[in-house]
Amino acid sequence: METGTSRGLWSIIYAILAVLVILALLQLFGLFSLTVGIANFIYILTIVVLVLAVVHWAGLI
Repeated sequence: METGTSRGLWSIIYAILAVLVILALLQLFGLFSLTVGIANFIYILTIVVLVLAVVHWAGLI
């Protein structure tokens, strides 16, 4: 059972995931560009947070 604090934390993580996915898609389609280093950081961070979200959805954490 989740507490109020962890529910709030997951809400923040999902909001960050949404922003990262939007930024990654905009970069992939060429509508928004950053330096290569920042772009790669966004891609990697998006994948890490997405994996964390899938594990949470599966009920493993």
